[in-house]
Amino acid sequence: MAAAAPLVVQEKLLLPSIGVAQEFISFKNCSMESEKYVCIRETGAQNQVVIVDMAAPMSPARRQITADSALMCLDKKVIALKATTAGTPGDALQVFNLDTKTKLKAHQMPEPVEFWKWISATQLGLVTASSVYHWDIEGAGDAPVKVFDRTPNLAGAQIISYRTSPDGKWCVLIGITQGAPERPQLARGLMQLFSIEQQKSQPLEAHAAAFSTVKFAGRDAPSTVISFAQKALKDGQVVSKLHVIELGSVPGGAVKRNAELFFPAEFADDFPVSLQISERFGLVYVVTKLGLLFVYDLETATAVYRNRISPDPIFLACGSDSTGGILAINRRGQAWSGAVRRGQVLLATVNEPAMVPFVSQQLNNLDLALSLAKRGNLPGAEGLVLQQFERLFGAGQYKEAAECAAESPQGLLRTREVLERLKGVPPSPGQKPAMLVYLGVLLQKGKLNALESAELARLVLAQNKKELLVNWWNDGKLEASEELGDMLSAAGDKDLALKIYQLCGASGKVSVVLVDKVIVALAEKGDMSALQAYTGQSGGSLNYLQLLQQLMMNNPSGAVSLAKMVAKQSPPPVDVNTMADLFLQRNMVREGTAFLLDALAGDKPEEGPLQTKLLEINLVTNPQVADAILANGTLTHYDRPRIAQLCEKAGLYMRALQHYTDLKDLKRSIVNTHAIDPQALTEFFGTLSADWALECLKELLLTNMQANLQLVVNIAKEYTEQLGSGKIIELLESYNSYPGLYLYLGSRIAFSEDPEEHYKYIEAAARTGQIKEVERATRESAFYPPERVKAFLMEAKLPDARPLINVCDRKAFLMEAKLPDARPLINVCDRCVWGSECSGFGIKEVERESAFYPLERVKAFLMETKLPDARPLKRVTGFGFGIKEVEHLLPPERVKAFLMEAKLSDVRPLINVCDRHDLVEDLTTFLYNASLLKYIEGYVQKVSPQKTPKVVGALLDCEAPDDFVNNLILSVVGALLDCEAPDDFVNNLILSVRSLLPVDALVEEVEKRNRLKLLTPFLEHLIREGSQDSHVHDALGKIIIDTNNNPEHFLTTNPYYNSLVVGKYAEKRDPNLACVAYKRGSCDDALIECTNRNSLFKLQARYIVDRGDQPLWDKVLGEENTFRRQLIDQPLWDKVLGEENTFRRQLIDQVVSTALPESRNPEQVSVTVKAFMRHELQAELIELLEKIVLNNSAFSSNANLQNLLILTAIKADPSRVKDYIYRLDNFDGPAVAEKAIEFGQYEEAFEIYKKFGKKVEAVQVLLTHCKDLDRAHDYANKVDEAPVWSELGHAYLEAGQVPDAIASYLRSSDSSRYLQVIEACTAAGCYEDLVKYLLMVRKKVKESKEDSELLYAYAHPAIIVTLSKVRKKVKESKVDSELLYAYARVNNLGEIDAFLHTSHQANLQSVGDRCFDEGMYEAARLLFTHIPNWGRLASTLVRLHRFQEAVDAARKANSSKTWKEEAVDAARKANSSKTWKEVCFACVEEGEFKLGQLCGLNIIVNADDLDEVSEFYQRRGHFEQLMSLMESGLGLERAHMGIFTELGLLYAKFRPAKLMEHLKLFGKRLNIPRLIRVCEEQGHWKELVHLYIQYDEYDNAAHAMIAHSPVAWEHVTFKDVAIKVSNVDVYYKGIRFYLQEHPELLADVMKAMEVRLDHARVVLMFRKEGALPLIKDYLMNVQKTNILEVNEAVNELLIDEEDFEGLRSSITTHDNFDQVGLASRLERHELLEFRRLAAFVYKKNLRWKKAVELAKADKLYKDAMETVAVSGSPELAEELLRWFVGANEPECFAACLYSCYELLRPDVVLEVAWMHKLMDYAMPYMIMAVKEYSGKVELLMSERKEAKEAVQAQADTMKQAQAQANSFQMLMPLALPAPAADPAAAAAAAGYGMHPAAGFGGAAAGFTGQPGYGGGY
Repeated sequence: MAAAAPLVVQEKLLLPSIGVAQEFISFKNCSMESEKYVCIRETGAQNQVVIVDMAAPMSPARRQITADSALMCLDKKVIALKATTAGTPGDALQVFNLDTKTKLKAHQMPEPVEFWKWISATQLGLVTASSVYHWDIEGAGDAPVKVFDRTPNLAGAQIISYRTSPDGKWCVLIGITQGAPERPQLARGLMQLFSIEQQKSQPLEAHAAAFSTVKFAGRDAPSTVISFAQKALKDGQVVSKLHVIELGSVPGGAVKRNAELFFPAEFADDFPVSLQISERFGLVYVVTKLGLLFVYDLETATAVYRNRISPDPIFLACGSDSTGGILAINRRGQAWSGAVRRGQVLLATVNEPAMVPFVSQQLNNLDLALSLAKRGNLPGAEGLVLQQFERLFGAGQYKEAAECAAESPQGLLRTREVLERLKGVPPSPGQKPAMLVYLGVLLQKGKLNALESAELARLVLAQNKKELLVNWWNDGKLEASEELGDMLSAAGDKDLALKIYQLCGASGKVSVVLVDKVIVALAEKGDMSALQAYTGQSGGSLNYLQLLQQLMMNNPSGAVSLAKMVAKQSPPPVDVNTMADLFLQRNMVREGTAFLLDALAGDKPEEGPLQTKLLEINLVTNPQVADAILANGTLTHYDRPRIAQLCEKAGLYMRALQHYTDLKDLKRSIVNTHAIDPQALTEFFGTLSADWALECLKELLLTNMQANLQLVVNIAKEYTEQLGSGKIIELLESYNSYPGLYLYLGSRIAFSEDPEEHYKYIEAAARTGQIKEVERATRESAFYPPERVKAFLMEAKLPDARPLINVCDRKAFLMEAKLPDARPLINVCDRCVWGSECSGFGIKEVERESAFYPLERVKAFLMETKLPDARPLKRVTGFGFGIKEVEHLLPPERVKAFLMEAKLSDVRPLINVCDRHDLVEDLTTFLYNASLLKYIEGYVQKVSPQKTPKVVGALLDCEAPDDFVNNLILSVVGALLDCEAPDDFVNNLILSVRSLLPVDALVEEVEKRNRLKLLTPFLEHLIREGSQDSHVHDALGKIIIDTNNNPEHFLTTNPYYNSLVVGKYAEKRDPNLACVAYKRGSCDDALIECTNRNSLFKLQARYIVDRGDQPLWDKVLGEENTFRRQLIDQPLWDKVLGEENTFRRQLIDQVVSTALPESRNPEQVSVTVKAFMRHELQAELIELLEKIVLNNSAFSSNANLQNLLILTAIKADPSRVKDYIYRLDNFDGPAVAEKAIEFGQYEEAFEIYKKFGKKVEAVQVLLTHCKDLDRAHDYANKVDEAPVWSELGHAYLEAGQVPDAIASYLRSSDSSRYLQVIEACTAAGCYEDLVKYLLMVRKKVKESKEDSELLYAYAHPAIIVTLSKVRKKVKESKVDSELLYAYARVNNLGEIDAFLHTSHQANLQSVGDRCFDEGMYEAARLLFTHIPNWGRLASTLVRLHRFQEAVDAARKANSSKTWKEEAVDAARKANSSKTWKEVCFACVEEGEFKLGQLCGLNIIVNADDLDEVSEFYQRRGHFEQLMSLMESGLGLERAHMGIFTELGLLYAKFRPAKLMEHLKLFGKRLNIPRLIRVCEEQGHWKELVHLYIQYDEYDNAAHAMIAHSPVAWEHVTFKDVAIKVSNVDVYYKGIRFYLQEHPELLADVMKAMEVRLDHARVVLMFRKEGALPLIKDYLMNVQKTNILEVNEAVNELLIDEEDFEGLRSSITTHDNFDQVGLASRLERHELLEFRRLAAFVYKKNLRWKKAVELAKADKLYKDAMETVAVSGSPELAEELLRWFVGANEPECFAACLYSCYELLRPDVVLEVAWMHKLMDYAMPYMIMAVKEYSGKVELLMSERKEAKEAVQAQADTMKQAQAQANSFQMLMPLALPAPAADPAAAAAAAGYGMHPAAGFGGAAAGFTGQPGYGGGY
């Protein structure tokens, strides 16, 4: 079987199939810039552009656009248009956004654009005949930017392509020309490659080219390459090649590759037309004109495939980025598989399953196949990739193996197994781990999969570099997975983890755990809307309580956010009180407070208990928070007395005062002034009544007068007006508080006039010892009672008698002295004293000080003024002032005069001064007069050529003798014209410096002196050289005008002179010539001024009419034009443009009499008329139009002019309008009439409509504008036409005359406004007239229906017939419905019955509903019966109190609803439910419970209506009937959860005995949360526990059983619940509960909870209770966990039980306990075994000495010896040995020698044994020791001998080798020749590892050898 082709070609679109004609399928008309759009221009009678979106090719967009070229943008719906405008050079370019319908940019190119192309999404490349431009559509500037010039090789070539490199640094331009003469059919391809950075071009031969980027082997970064295909004729041979060349400067040289393009013989003249590069596969596609497609590998330029994809010529191609292929369009149609396909759009793409097998098997190129597979992610190379990976991995090339796995096609090696293998590779020194290499390659290449993303996250997060992970995620490098989300969540990035979880869910990988994670994350975020949306999408239900409890354990702040969001829902799915209790049960007071503050923000009355709870909790736990809450004032509905008491207990006495309402409570709290802010307490008194305030003040004084006195005084001061000063004084006196009186009255005495207060103040001051104050008061006060004060002071017997003296003296002074007020005199004296002191101020000192001026400022000022005399400055600066500082201050005029007078031999200083300060004229005059002509020449030519005009002017002003001038001809290069120098000499001077000569200034200088003719040769010379300078041509024109040398010819033909300048010059000489110049340059203002000034009005009028320029008319006739404003003050201009001037009138006369009659151009007439209209010259315009229109002229029958004449008369002279109407016949009557109406000339409009036979419009004028119904009625009778009567009817209808309107409609048989008529009749109640009208309409509709059906059947398509029928049916339905309703309103039931039995289209349901709503129940009954609508009929019968019939009807309605098919709509369903409710409620109200139950069964099956029925029954107290209804509903087929739940609620409230049975029978069909809430309210605890268990709320179930154990607790149930709870605190509460109430079952329940208990916490709990023995079995069972607390508890129990064997087992198996402490305790135990265990513990803890001591104390000698042997301590062994000797235990001595043999030294043992006569016991040890030491000596001697023998053998071997070497040396010659000085030979030798022998070619010691000669090695 043949192998599949590696390329697939398919037809994407056939352009003719979408209506594109064959002639438009060409390179000129088609464009395809990208795979997204194809654009075709269709030209002809109607120009349009067809835009084909390749995503929907069969729906092309056609737009009316006229353009020479159209290009669609690469990726946006933006079109670029190019067109040529007649009379404008170049091409106009525009860019439009088709979506927004806006123009993005526009530009007029000065030269034609030969080729253009989108080079990027925002840039266009423009190619003209000479240059290439780039046009940025989004850039700031509008003009394109020139990039480079075309090379000569492309001159005359047809440009077919232009491209830029991806980095924008390279450009390539492709063109083709005719082939060589010997082979013209083979087009020649030309290419220009341009570098933007280097600004250089290279011409080449190529037909197609493209740029790309390739990463070559050995390169660190991708390289920019150009690929181009050429087919050229060289030396008679055709050379066809594809080149791939690396661009830019590359170290080591650029990569250059090429390959042959093989053309079959029949394609000898074929050539490439397009080259496209697939970035995806790294392939080069070369498309030829005749349809061949070559495919090459880009990196190696290897041929891959060739085939012919089209039999037709291909002229367009572009790349397809989405597929990695190309799109191409062919030209003509030929036979292709038996069919002709014209204008195909072909798509050639890689056949991905076949490409790699084709290359590996057909081409036998395995490397290329592997490269293509990796690059393009293609299948087919699996074996090669696996083999390569295993080879690299096996060779230890882990880095390369990792790269191979990362680049494996289709992720073949991107598996968990490969990851594990790479993770297990140890990292090589200095290299990255293989795993990091693998992941790094993948990150550069693309996106990681889920496994790789998780592994990368694990590595990155381990290094605490989460930011890198976030960046990679944002760049799309990672794949979402649940594992990745878990790691990020653990790292603290909850938001990103949530995104990842959601993406996992969106990808279909949904699990229950994942859903829970998303829900928790959304809840923590607080996004309730997203949470609900996600729950709905995931198909689950949102358990807020469970979620809230979970968040409380893991994320308290998230729990608060969730609770807040839940509470904000309306209604909240979880009760706010329930959520608050959850927070408080977990002692989360702070979180619960935050939640309640947010939930209670609305401050609603029903939230009072919750507000109280919030404040209670915080007052008990954190009073400061409660104080802050109360201070905010946001809560107002809490229990104020309760909160007041709690505030008082919490020490918030001020808050308590604010809440108490009883005086006793206030008095009890107010005395705590030490804890109350005085200012707040003072303000609080302002809220009390006067009596209560005084009582509280008394309480304060009574409790602690000394501490509260100041506070009482302050309150009294603040509220004196409310309390009364008398009562306050009385209060203070009652407690003998004179200090208080003194303080209180002291604040009032200054402004009080009450004698009593003054007296009391003096008394208080005296009693408190304030003698000075008493003296002051008695002296200054004028209001105290003198007698009483005198008596008091006498009785008081003060130590100071001055107060008494003051009183007595004051009394006498007031009775006898009458002194005037002395204050004015005091003021005068004060001012006099002040004035005398000021008179001594020293003015002279100020004056003397001002004489010292600031030197530096004066110096700067004098230097800035540049004084000619520097002496003042010198006086200021003083000694040391240098002349250099003032050199620049010297005046140039004085320097010039000085130098001229000095007569220096060298005048260059003078030249420098004059040139620098522009004194050229003086310099020239001086030099000329001094006969220094060579300096003039040098100055003009070398110093300042630009100042030649001034030199020439100065020379012209000189009066030099003729002979002197002639002598200077040869030497002076200047124009000494006044010196009678020859003109040619002057011209030569000027010509010599013309390159730098400012011509305009020269002309100006010469013209000033009237010597312009002098410049004629110079100007003519410049013009011959091609000068286009306007100044040159202006000067020549002035000369021609002066010489009268055919000036008209010059003025009309010369294009370069300035018309305004030459015209001004000619105006004084010949105004006609000036007008010629002005006309040539369109100098309107100047021409008008000239003609006005010279009265050339006829010329002006002709010019204006010929110009036909509206702005020009504005300048002439306008009152506010710019020209007039500029010259408004000139009398001449007033004559020209003034309203009363003759110029304007003369101009108008000339226009009317001469210019316009002469014109035969309608456009000129139109512009003139518009100008008159714009300037509101109404009278003149009428005069002009009458002359044109009414007189016999060429424009007499012009309709526009007739219209204009009448319209102008309407505006300016209405009296003439009727005359014009009668005299003119060719005007637009309707349009003119509309204008007449607009200007209020209704009669004229009426006459026009009558003249033109517009009867309807005529009557509309009478009705609408004249408001004359009677006249309109007469006109209608006169005309008697149906449309006129219709208009009259409309007017009557709008005027509210409904009967007259109906009469008019009946005469016109007009039914068009039947809806308005129906509405008007309904509003007016004219139903009798409405019946007549509707009968006419109904008759007409039926007739029209019959006629139209016949007419449409012959003349119209079926769809039009259908639409017409629909419209007729709608109208007929409306008419019939309203007619039926009108019958009902007139109570004509007989007509209704007759109507219903005829054919009609009435909407009976709608009419019936209207009748029902308006109380016409009999009519409604007839209609509903006829429909039949049993539901509405039932409702109607209910209104008629026919209940049995209503029930029957409702049953029929229900049966109809059930048995009918899908035609029953939603509205009917809703009406059925409503009907049942109406009937049911009516029956219940009447006591018909059986009928009500029958109806109710049909209602409760709808869950939405169940609550309404239940509430209705309960509100009326029918509980038993309601439960009976619900019980009956349980057996219905449509019984739903709501019925079972509602029955459960009813049982809980009214029949609790049946509740548990109901819950057990129907537990799965109940809404458990609702029942839970009701059971809590009703106290059904056993049932509540059952519901909690059913709802998986095991925590709450356990809490309920603990809290209500007498009723709710069951041991088995509690055990089952305990193992399922989520909150571990429940376990400990349960344990405590069992310990208190059921200790006998404690072990059983703890065994069940063992897995989830914190054993240390359990031990601590029972240790506090002293009940550890109760849980011994539990502790023994969990001791395997080796927990400190458990081990110590077990050990303690075993010690108490004296179970030493169990204790030994415990401490041996479990070592996590306080071993030293246990040992200390055991060593004091009375039992030996326990003391032995203490030694054992010491031994385990390496406390050998302590263990040995214990063993010795208990005579456990064996244990002691074993301990010492294990310890490895020689000292301890020796000590034990000596102890045995001292204890006289020889047997133990011998045993110790055996047990501690390794630790004892023989000398010590021998010494001890000999000294204590124990040699017999020690002899076995000594024998063993001697034998051991003997063996060691023998071993040592043997090893020494072997070492000597080895040394000797080595020496013998070396001697033998030396002898053998000497024997070979004897065979060599005595001397060898020197080695050849050949570096190559030496290098070659070195390359094979050879080294020169010492002394033969090697470098001498101490010298550096030369490379290649041995020394370098």
